[in-house]
This record gives sequence, structure tokens and C-alpha cells, in this order.
Amino acid sequence: MKGKYRKDFTGTCTFKQKGINNMRECGMLLPIASLPSKYGIGCFSKEAYEFVDQLKEGGQSFWQILPLGPTGFGDSPYQAFSAFAGNPYFIDLEQLVGEGLLTEDECEEADFGDDDRYIAYDKIYKARFKVLKKAYERWKKDHHQFIKSKLDPETIEYCFYMAVKDHFKSASWNKWDKDIRLRKPAAVEKYKKMLADEIGFYEFQQFEFNEQWSRLKAYANENHSTSNYDAYKFTYGSMFSHTATNSQLRQLYVDEHFCYVYII
Repeated sequence: MKGKYRKDFTGTCTFKQKGINNMRECGMLLPIASLPSKYGIGCFSKEAYEFVDQLKEGGQSFWQILPLGPTGFGDSPYQAFSAFAGNPYFIDLEQLVGEGLLTEDECEEADFGDDDRYIAYDKIYKARFKVLKKAYERWKKDHHQFIKSKLDPETIEYCFYMAVKDHFKSASWNKWDKDIRLRKPAAVEKYKKMLADEIGFYEFQQFEFNEQWSRLKAYANENHSTSNYDAYKFTYGSMFSHTATNSQLRQLYVDEHFCYVYII
């Protein structure tokens, strides 16, 4: 595969015993973000498929990756905004170009960093969403009503949460206005109407993430490489969306500093 792996690559070989056959198999750990990419960070691009091919040629059976959730401050894959959503950084822009949602010039003009040894998360944060927003503006004309049927309720709730979080300038949800902080029905409806387009933008990101990730995972499975990833950890802020859709979380009480969740 052309290109170099980025500095945050950690390689390892893992072995697993398979019950009945008692077969010893091996694989490698390579975070998606560490794949070569001309757009600042590894993604579900052709380089990912080439890595699967390399694993197959080398007799490897497992590709272990790090969690794929949308990262928050610090960009740690172990501190995601949600376990029910994917990181939009991993959306392959070249596939969006192929779908007619972006142009190559729009991708090339964005500043994703100029050192292919490192991931410039600050630059990616500033540029990636602007590029994806251009794709969304073209996409929504024909697909906006179709998208909700393709997303899980928890993912839709995450999109609502992120749109409201943006509205409050990225403040933690316990700092939002009281009516929406406590999810008063009238407030929820108000913000859904007021932020409909921004919610749609996040839903678009999740739709594209799911489509691209599903294709890559299917390709890996077809080539006898199973993708495994570590467990998620949530941020405190994600509790707003998780308690909205989890029937086991019956009561949520919030004051200025603490969140109390009662599980029945």
C-alpha cells in the first residue's frame, strides 16, 4: 500500500483460540485514523481496502481498530460523544466526490494539515465540517426525507443533541436553558423545528458514515478479516442523548454540577 502510516499507529499481533477447531489465528491493530490519506486523517477510503488485501495476503484473520465514535475535546477514541454514532472524520471525501456531492477542488482547497506524519486535529475540526456541509447542501435536495428510516433512534437522538449543543456554543448540556436541559416536551419540539437543518446535517453525516463503514466491514468479512474494536466510554455530555432513548434509564435529575441517573 502506498503512503506511510501515521505516528499514532500502534501495531500488534493478537491470537485467538476458536473453540471447536482450536485454531490459532493472528491479526493486527491499526486505527482507521492511522491509514494513509491526502485529506489529513485515515478514513474508509481505498487505502482501507488495500490494507484488508494486505492482511489477506499475509495470512491475517483479524483487523483490530479503535472505537469509531465521534470524539470530543482531546480527540480520544475512548471518550466519544455517543456509542450510537460514528466519527465523521472517517467519511471518505473521495467517495462523496464520486457521488457528485463534492468536487476535487473543494477537497484540495481545505486545509487539513501539511505533514502526513501527524494528524492536525485542530485543522481538521475547522475544515472537515465545512466541506461536509457543502456535500450536505447538495444531498438534502433529494434525500432528506429518506434518511431517518436508515438511522437508529439512538443515532437520531445524538444528531438532535449535537445540533442543540452547537446552538449553545458547545456548552455542556447541564449549562443549557432549563427547559431543554430537562427535556420538556415543548422545548424539545421547539428546538427540533428551530434547528431542523442543523439536525439534518448531523443525520447526513451519520448516514454517510454508516454506508461507508458497512461496505468496508463487508469487504473485510468477505476476505476473511474480522474487524474488532475496543469498548466505548461516553463523555458526561452524552448522557443527554442516551437517557432519552434507553428505556432502562427512567429518571434523570440535573443540578448545576451533577447528573443523577436512576436505573430501574
